[in-house]
Amino acid sequence: MDTLVQITGATASYGNRQVLREVDLTLFRGQIVGLIGINGAGKSTLVSTLVGRHQLESGIMILDDEPYAPTSLEEAQACGVGVIAQNAEPPNGLTVAQALFRNTYRAGEAHEAVLERAQELLELTGAELDLEAMVNELDRGRRALVEVVRMLAEEAQLVVIDEVAVTLADHEIALLHRVLRQLAAQGRGILYITHRMDEVQSIVDRVLVLREGKIAIDTPISGLSSEELTIMLIGELPEADATLAIAADDAHRAALAAFGVGDGDHLHGVDLHVRPGEVVGITGTHDSGVRQLIEILGGAQRPREGHVELFGEPIDLAEEGAAESHGVSFLPDAVPSFDADRSLIQGVDKSDSSLSAEISRARKMIDLVHRLRINTTNINAALDELSGGDQQKAEFIRAVERGGNVLVLAHPTQGVDVGARRSVFAFLHSLAETGTSVVFLGTDMTELLQWSHRVVVIANGRTALEGRSDLLDEDMIVHAMLGAQRPERLGRRAAITP
Repeated sequence: MDTLVQITGATASYGNRQVLREVDLTLFRGQIVGLIGINGAGKSTLVSTLVGRHQLESGIMILDDEPYAPTSLEEAQACGVGVIAQNAEPPNGLTVAQALFRNTYRAGEAHEAVLERAQELLELTGAELDLEAMVNELDRGRRALVEVVRMLAEEAQLVVIDEVAVTLADHEIALLHRVLRQLAAQGRGILYITHRMDEVQSIVDRVLVLREGKIAIDTPISGLSSEELTIMLIGELPEADATLAIAADDAHRAALAAFGVGDGDHLHGVDLHVRPGEVVGITGTHDSGVRQLIEILGGAQRPREGHVELFGEPIDLAEEGAAESHGVSFLPDAVPSFDADRSLIQGVDKSDSSLSAEISRARKMIDLVHRLRINTTNINAALDELSGGDQQKAEFIRAVERGGNVLVLAHPTQGVDVGARRSVFAFLHSLAETGTSVVFLGTDMTELLQWSHRVVVIANGRTALEGRSDLLDEDMIVHAMLGAQRPERLGRRAAITP
């Protein structure tokens, strides 16, 4: 097998913190290599050095038998290294064909001028995309496919996939993997970063475990179970039994309820209720209307149809300050953004500035750092010193600490490692035990079934399936998401009939 990338003795730091420590790594042509590690292990820094966003302090990188030390994304691209980052999406206003060439010398050309070559790229990859469609008309899974096929247009020899599938549904991930296998078959090297062990098993040929800035394990994937991968990653297997809070069983005591809500476009006449102490998971494809529903419930969007009630009283959560003042806290589906100097401890409520309150806040944050496995020794450290996954946990803490009786969370575990994902949901259920209502948007079927009292599936803008998680399975959820079946509601559960 031909060597594509050889890294020897790589070290890198952020500020005074050394992140990579004498990393040795070889990537081969035609091979898909999985890179896993807990949050803060150094994955993002390793990727950044490969694609020119961060420079090594010491060590050598060789790409295709030539010295390689890019100082920008553009330089890395010119050398044949492409990256698709988490939540990266092609810009609106372009056709699919134009989006494929937007970073090449053919950028800005008319749709017709690039159409023939774009069709050739689709044939090379086996990707099924409508080249005439506008990018903004595609669902999230197909936009991710556009980004993968773009790698061919840019003639990338090394393709870095950095947690691209974090919010994709299982069937969308399957499409992505099919195209990636085609790229590898053409002799390209692929570095695949993910926190989901099922993805690792599905797509990679070889897996690397990065631990405290070093490659701790480098092994073929063949024969490794999901449990063995988890033990390799965090040193133990999370407890098998999920401890769920006991939810209230009175539908008339709904803490948060939506009646016939819609946005006039993607979402139409959806009813939903969440009882005190209940954890409800909702899911759907990206164009199903589920994103609009979670934003309406969190007060980020005002419904154009129907209304929302809080403890039986109609309320306009989209009015400025209304959600927070009425005890509804919303975690949006977005890459965390924050002031550069904001610290972890500032995510905890500071309404009381007394010394005893300061001590209490510090103790609480230390406990949360431990429970959520945040990789830091300093609760006063700036958030930009944390890994991407730990920044996501910090945003989760801030959402929870805003207080209130209702939490509305979009993808609360995106970018979070496998050990901490369980900790996040266990923490949510500990809050539910005190009466907090939780509704979260997720795409991981295992998490939805394991950590929800009820699961609601949205398809074509309407409720396609609703039921207790112990009465559902993954196949039922996926079929409902894809609109393969129609719902019939029996009591509080929507049964599925062909």
